[in-house]
Amino acid sequence: MTQFDLVPLNPTFGVEVTGLNLTTVSAGSLFPELRALFEEHSALLFRGQDLTPEKHLELAQLFGPV
Repeated sequence: MTQFDLVPLNPTFGVEVTGLNLTTVSAGSLFPELRALFEEHSALLFRGQDLTPEKHLELAQLFGPV
């Protein structure tokens, strides 16, 4: 299991997710955890990610229609 850390962005919502390479996320791997984090915190921040436009779109589509 991939471990990642959370750093609050605000006392009431939002977290920075560190230690996670978004290129490894797929519908069956790590996305359920990210979706749960999004539902809990309403905003997720990922710094320093190197995503191709195709991978960025693929990841976005996991959350719903783009």
